[in-house]
Amino acid sequence: MSKRSKNLVSINHLPGILLASTAECERWIEAGLIPVAERRTFQKRGRTFEAPMFDPDVVAQLAAEVAAWRMRAANGEGESRSGSSLRDPDHPTVQPMDDAAHRRRQSILAPVRKNTSIYVAEDIRKIESGRWKPERVFAGYRAVFGLPMQILPDRDPIDIMVEFAFAEPLEVAAAVLSPARVERAEMAAASDVLEARIIELRDATFAACEGSWQAGATSLKPILPPTRTPKNAKPS
Repeated sequence: MSKRSKNLVSINHLPGILLASTAECERWIEAGLIPVAERRTFQKRGRTFEAPMFDPDVVAQLAAEVAAWRMRAANGEGESRSGSSLRDPDHPTVQPMDDAAHRRRQSILAPVRKNTSIYVAEDIRKIESGRWKPERVFAGYRAVFGLPMQILPDRDPIDIMVEFAFAEPLEVAAAVLSPARVERAEMAAASDVLEARIIELRDATFAACEGSWQAGATSLKPILPPTRTPKNAKPS
């Protein structure tokens, strides 16, 4: 292996060289703005995969171009050398995770968790939209809470964990995705809307589970036959 090949770095080193996020580096690679020096084959957990490698000296020289690349993306001009859009034709409406939107959602979720004692988090999923890594996208929210259920009539209730996913309410999305500065009152209003939606779903889940268990309890039949007293037995 040549000295140049030994000095090549993986995509994990690019954010530190360019002072950019991993998502940005992946987009710039796809657009051809960051040249790939070579591709290497690696094995991990019994699987073989190919990863791009980069010349750190070449990448460092591109750091001065980062501001211009971001300006093009902000203006909707696309970041490729040919000016073409970077949208994935298989997923035209899906957008990668946005750091600002993520921070706003965390601020909105904090009082909701505190007021409801329900664990709720962003529902982040991965789709195959790039050559190097799956794209992380926001798909809504996931909530988890315990539901006490009386399984047997002579036993203590048992906590059953319930998990459900739901879409982001429009009022919350408006605050999260607003291009302008969002005031504290707007964030608080978004938290109230999200909290109300979670409580509504939780109460509906309670009602559905209780109805299901009550219907099941009325249909139960004794498993063991009733005890019969022998004819010759003497009363005690």
